Amino acid sequence: MKKFLLSMSLMFVALTLTSCAKDAAEENVVPAGKGFSFVADIDGTRATVDGMKTVWESGDQVAFGGVAESSTYTTCRLYGFDYVSGNKFSNATSTFTAANQFYAVWPSSLDAGKYLEVYTTLSTDEAKPAHRTAQYFNVGYNKTTGVVQNGATAAHVPAVAPMYWKSEGAISPEGVAVQFHHATTLMKFTVKNAEDADITIESLRFAVPTATKICGTYYINLATGELVSSGASYVYNAATVEVTNATPIAKDGTFDVYMPLAPFALNAGDEITILVSTTDGATCTFHQTIASNLTFEAGKLNTKTIEFHKDAVVAEQWTVDQLYAAIEGGTVAFTGKTVKGYVSAMAVDNTHTLSNGTLILTSNSGNAGSAVKLFDQPTVTNRAVDTEGLFVGAEVIVALDNATVAAYGGFPQLKGITADDVEIQSDKVWSIVPVTLTIADYTADYAKYQNVYLAFENVEPIQDYAAANSTSIKFTDGTNELLVFNNSRWTAGASCKIAKQQGTLYGLGQAYNTTAEITNTDVKQLAAFAPACVLSAESLSFTANNGTAGSAPEAQTVTATLATGCTLGTISADAGWVTVLPADDSTILVSVAENTGAERSATITVNVMKDAAVAAVKTIAVTQKAPGAAAEKTATFEFSKLGWANGVAIATPAVVDDITITFDKATASNATAYYNTGAAVRMYPKSTCAVKGGNITKIEITYEQNKAASGICSLTPSAGSFDISDWSTAGTATWTGSGEPTFTVASTNNGALRVSKMVVTYE
Repeated sequence: MKKFLLSMSLMFVALTLTSCAKDAAEENVVPAGKGFSFVADIDGTRATVDGMKTVWESGDQVAFGGVAESSTYTTCRLYGFDYVSGNKFSNATSTFTAANQFYAVWPSSLDAGKYLEVYTTLSTDEAKPAHRTAQYFNVGYNKTTGVVQNGATAAHVPAVAPMYWKSEGAISPEGVAVQFHHATTLMKFTVKNAEDADITIESLRFAVPTATKICGTYYINLATGELVSSGASYVYNAATVEVTNATPIAKDGTFDVYMPLAPFALNAGDEITILVSTTDGATCTFHQTIASNLTFEAGKLNTKTIEFHKDAVVAEQWTVDQLYAAIEGGTVAFTGKTVKGYVSAMAVDNTHTLSNGTLILTSNSGNAGSAVKLFDQPTVTNRAVDTEGLFVGAEVIVALDNATVAAYGGFPQLKGITADDVEIQSDKVWSIVPVTLTIADYTADYAKYQNVYLAFENVEPIQDYAAANSTSIKFTDGTNELLVFNNSRWTAGASCKIAKQQGTLYGLGQAYNTTAEITNTDVKQLAAFAPACVLSAESLSFTANNGTAGSAPEAQTVTATLATGCTLGTISADAGWVTVLPADDSTILVSVAENTGAERSATITVNVMKDAAVAAVKTIAVTQKAPGAAAEKTATFEFSKLGWANGVAIATPAVVDDITITFDKATASNATAYYNTGAAVRMYPKSTCAVKGGNITKIEITYEQNKAASGICSLTPSAGSFDISDWSTAGTATWTGSGEPTFTVASTNNGALRVSKMVVTYE
């Protein structure tokens, strides 16, 4: 018998079937001594499947009865009620005059005047359920004739699918309306002809593990409505439907086989078998190992599609979600299994977070648990250099015969797969669907999202990501933080490919120890987070005049650093004494009239445009001194933007406007130097930093916390004071005073104070 690998629907899909209760449309109570009748409605299940009975018919009988509310009996007498017309059933001799807990089951075949006395509780009677306690049903199986489907209809289902009803507590006999519900679960197997020639279905056999019973002889527990095994030998783990009068199925055509069964459950790792036989003696056998726990409930329609290949044993094909669930469930052997998915990330060398040859495979479902890492298989991804090699977005089928579990940190991961195990389905590039979630949800349950392609909306970087050698960046949504890690360095991340999306933070889920982060985000994606505009100054201070009454002070310029695609739009001031003009595409010229009165202030609004829309709005605060007062200005030093080489001692002063900052080794062990990691100047104990250029009144110093092993560094000023008492936490230390201060680094150890920014206010 040949082995055939193909794609098919692998999951049973449970669809809840609706009920349609009806009110009694007529008087149901017959006077005492003259019998009793009620209205019985059929569960909506019966009207949803083609060929099933949708109305009651002559000859139908329902077993109906109740227990008086005052009775101490634990049994219910069920009488046979015969179909009359419409939805009405009647028994000419039975009378119910007091409130009762009522029950009903269908089908029934009681002789006139006869009844069944059925236990309504089994807790004390489990040892004797076979004694005058039950009506038995052949569920999904008829030991005399077998279950036979006539053609494509489902008319055979009611014969082996009992129904049940129980009133909600004791009710009055007046107006009893019975709403039946199925006690069985209904399977619908859709067989698709994958052969070129027509086929005609003769039978379909469905088998589950031996300990799981799905058909045979059962009775109904009146207390719960559940089917209970009779305990007899007529209970089986396999059911067969014989098909008669079936019409031939052409290539790619389908045929439905219906099979009602006792409700059952399958556990991860259980194996099912479906055997389809045709009238010409051909068969197709399908085996499937269940990837995750499944429950087949009463009153549910469960569907499954099977492709028929003549004389084939079909190897199942998992989705990536199912493969993930199987690994999580403890599966370690995958012989005969394949998985179909899409490449969401791949690495072609060992310089990045993903090792050479690693693939991330996704089902592209956009669900948690929808990705598995195929770890470190160089012979697989080295094909990427070929014109027909692997690529991000490729649809592939991977044979798992050689796969072994190599979980890293407890997360699903496979190894052992070679290039020969991977089959590319087409040259089409598929768009990879990300799982969109919040940082809080991700960090709370990050295990579900390992290797999954993720998207985080409305987040922004906490620090500058443009540093050439930075290995990580933190993002925030305003409350929660998320680390983006990439040891490929942002400016050289192209060789570690990931699916490209723009506008939101995208990356692969990854956990480092117990910390959730994402990885393999590249510089092109991060460009979406570049600020639309950075102004060289966000505040300007002017003197009253240019030193002479009747003259205006000198104009000042503000430079705008614009993101790609952005331009300066409308620029305006909210005071008539301020004039703003664009000097060129990125420079704003600001001038003010002479001030002859008190100190005054205004605000300049700068609109930044992209794609004909406002991308950002920036403001510049303008103040002008009263006559005789000195003007106040600010100079901003962002050390990552001064062009200093990484790791090289700073030999020349830093100059911005009128202010000069000079770093001196003094008696320190190391000279002050700039480093890309942290994008900061590292000042070592006993080194100095002198700030000159005017009457300096305030300096805001942005610094990073030092590692514990490096000690805690602080700055001691030559004059003035800091408003900070604890230098152990990263933040901003503000110095205030007057003059030109010099700072000396103090430390309890041999650490270094990392300073990324200084804003100097001076007159």
